[in-house]
Amino acid sequence: MLATVLSLSCQGMEAVSDNTDNTGTETPEKPDDQPQKPTEAIEYDRTEWAVEASHELFNVNGNKEGNSLTSAIDGDPATNFCLVRPGKQYGIKVPKEDEVYFIIDMREAQMVNYFRLVWRHDGTSEMWCRIYQFDRISGSNDGINFTKIATRVKTGADNPSQNSSVIALPDTEYRYYKFTTTNPVCWTWSGEEADCPYANLGLTAGNSNQINEIYLGYDPEISYSGKEFDSSAFHGKKLAAFGNSITAGDNSWAFQLRYLLDFGDFYNGAVGGAIWGKRKRDNGTTQDYDDPDFAGISNSSSAPVQARYNNCGVVHVQKFLADRPDFIPDYILLSYGTNDRVTETDELSAEDMIEKETCTLEDAFGITGGMRWCIETLQERFPQAKTVVLFPIQANPEKYPNKNRQNLEKIAKIKAMCDAYGIEYFDCYHDSGIDQSNVATHLRDGLHPNIKGQLLHSDYIARKLIETVAK
Repeated sequence: MLATVLSLSCQGMEAVSDNTDNTGTETPEKPDDQPQKPTEAIEYDRTEWAVEASHELFNVNGNKEGNSLTSAIDGDPATNFCLVRPGKQYGIKVPKEDEVYFIIDMREAQMVNYFRLVWRHDGTSEMWCRIYQFDRISGSNDGINFTKIATRVKTGADNPSQNSSVIALPDTEYRYYKFTTTNPVCWTWSGEEADCPYANLGLTAGNSNQINEIYLGYDPEISYSGKEFDSSAFHGKKLAAFGNSITAGDNSWAFQLRYLLDFGDFYNGAVGGAIWGKRKRDNGTTQDYDDPDFAGISNSSSAPVQARYNNCGVVHVQKFLADRPDFIPDYILLSYGTNDRVTETDELSAEDMIEKETCTLEDAFGITGGMRWCIETLQERFPQAKTVVLFPIQANPEKYPNKNRQNLEKIAKIKAMCDAYGIEYFDCYHDSGIDQSNVATHLRDGLHPNIKGQLLHSDYIARKLIETVAK
């Protein structure tokens, strides 16, 4: 779904992320001119500035917020600039997959290395309407092609004060500054008591952000210390991810990877509770997606058992190919194994599966059959795509006493299949940074990463992808 764009700028508007004609996309190129840095601190006059937004602004209850595009730069404490967050509804509904952002047009290129915010209302009562971080800030001189400046920029929203601190950025000189809040982490670190500004106050994130004012400036005494990933090789490329709940979660490594490396179109086919291949039980066998009586895909214990048996990589790939023939991925990442049985009914050993001349849907049981069918099917359909398999991560043995031993047994099968078919793998079990020294603090329930774990997990995968490009 394309976003509705409001524009007060005299320049063109950047298109939303699902634009397919390559216009209005972000570009990794840097400006040719070296910035002329002011020698003294300056916060710029905003009189002639304009604001653009990715979506229509909400107007509810008589517009008590005074919501308008200009409210972020008008100096009026009674007016606010408010956008609905992805996947929420408040007056208007914003689809979960939409990119949500706003752009400040300074009318001319200016040196900037900080911004600061004034939030709606003082005190803690409105903190659920604040942005915890911007997943990406970027700049442009034509209003169409944007260059990433910084990612994961925290706003200090946990401070009860109405005024944020000065928030540092790298030194840049642009006319347009774009602030993107698509990443769910921008809104709340739900369940992460130590870090979530809302949870600490007994609150949950609201449906919108509400900014009273935004200021941009330059201070020669300010230095930026953030860590950025080189995203130039991935900018605008299409990413498809498949897996279980560790991949499906809103803040999962898959979503973080998309933002870190500036992927364009993104498909997440993961479903909680999923395994690699088909399964056979006394009361049912995994169906194919095109079966006339297909019962669906589910991980819910209240769903029909057939839908739960259908929850596997084989069916996820079938669904993807049937439902999204328009999506041609450049990168395919597959992350299963946590929920698989060590030995599945009708599953061949890795050795026997490797020796088989062909692997059809009739063979696609368990880890070995599921892996071979998924990999061969995806490679045949997308020969140009880079396919990578991710090993499952470690678990907390205090809560899952046998999980790590079982994971290592399953990883041995996964590795054998990858080696046999020339598929690259990332060893998330040993190298992701989630290990026995931190499972108590990086897994929210002993199995699923919390925000700390998700960011660590995604950083590892990002680094490994960058390494593959450098080879």
